[in-house]
Amino acid sequence: MPSADNPHAAYPQACRADASAIKRRAAARSLTIRPLSPDIPSDLESTRSIYNHEVEHGVATFDIEPVDAAAWRAFALRHNRNNHPLVVAEYGGDVLGFACLSPYRDKDAFSPTVELSVYVHPDGRGRGIGAKLMGHLIRAAQSDGRTHRIVSVITGGNDASEQLHRRFGFEYRGTLHEVGCKFGRWLDINHWELDVSERLPLPR
Repeated sequence: MPSADNPHAAYPQACRADASAIKRRAAARSLTIRPLSPDIPSDLESTRSIYNHEVEHGVATFDIEPVDAAAWRAFALRHNRNNHPLVVAEYGGDVLGFACLSPYRDKDAFSPTVELSVYVHPDGRGRGIGAKLMGHLIRAAQSDGRTHRIVSVITGGNDASEQLHRRFGFEYRGTLHEVGCKFGRWLDINHWELDVSERLPLPR
């Protein structure tokens, strides 16, 4: 470990940290963010697999049963129209994540407000993929005059997601306590929002 007698002992650890950061930046630069195509079977299956992994192992979604292929295709077909984009993050030919802006509520007066969802494959986490997906969708919303506000509902305890939202300018708007129960425990949800009509610059 580093000491006053051996200041160079810190160098290997610092070099490893720098190398990891360089790898993350290189991976992010190599990512392709593009619309999901329902006509590409691998797009549907890859994104459904990512989502169902969270259904079965996580609490980012309150679904408790895996989504079947027909239901997932119907979900995809409801997007990439109006102000509801659905995009995938592709790296080396593999889909490692997806994100979408969905209707916030069914009533027509809610149409200028959309709800953000971001999901990343376990093997793709820690590589900046979620941030790239979020930034892409925020820019899309900022350039779409039909969208005024983005809402994100984050399950309590997901500090990394809340930090990412804060980085992109989202503001915390309140908590609903114990509104869901999954894996035998009660779950809170935290509401965050971003006014995209302000067209503020995004972090790089």
